[in-house]
Amino acid sequence: MKSLIHFWQQAINFKQKISWREALSRILTNLIFIIILYFIALIAPPSWEEPIAYFVQVYTIISIVPTITTVINAIK
Repeated sequence: MKSLIHFWQQAINFKQKISWREALSRILTNLIFIIILYFIALIAPPSWEEPIAYFVQVYTIISIVPTITTVINAIK
């Protein structure tokens, strides 16, 4: 969870340099979080399924920005 929080805190910080291992850890943590959210949408009651799935789709699209930032920071 700490890695996920740090992932979002550093979303637009292009000045930081991180290792590839750290970058992979952040990206995989975010991916696992997205998978957990999709699983919750699958087991949720039918009335909740669509809103949860929509939230996950929006979250996935928004998380592209910190993912790109993480890759850029690892390249530097």
